[in-house]
Amino acid sequence: IAAAAYLFDAYNRISKGLSGELEFRLLVFAVTTLFSCAILAIFLRLESLFQGWMKGISLWGGRISYGVYLFHIPIGAIIGKLYDLPGSAFVLVTVLVLGIVTTLVYYFFEKPILEARPGFRFADTG
Repeated sequence: IAAAAYLFDAYNRISKGLSGELEFRLLVFAVTTLFSCAILAIFLRLESLFQGWMKGISLWGGRISYGVYLFHIPIGAIIGKLYDLPGSAFVLVTVLVLGIVTTLVYYFFEKPILEARPGFRFADTG
């Protein structure tokens, strides 16, 4: 509660121009950390929800995450050069194209490589 109170107070000071650059930079990390912990707590608390369709979405996100990491900047740059879109439309189009491209890359490039690698077993130590 104290951390949340500080974050709200810091945000208020920053929005009024009463805070410095250091506090602004620290606030970004603090909010990100607090948000991540809250999301993790919600996911752990509602684990039973992740047995159905949400589990499939989570697995898909995990599979394409490396492609998202690799391609998000080039795809965003290409879409930005090709189309003059307002901010929210740009984000929506970029996320959709990124999802399609990274899914294709996963199924036609990453998955065959992962399936072709040899299995690994620990040696019997008994």
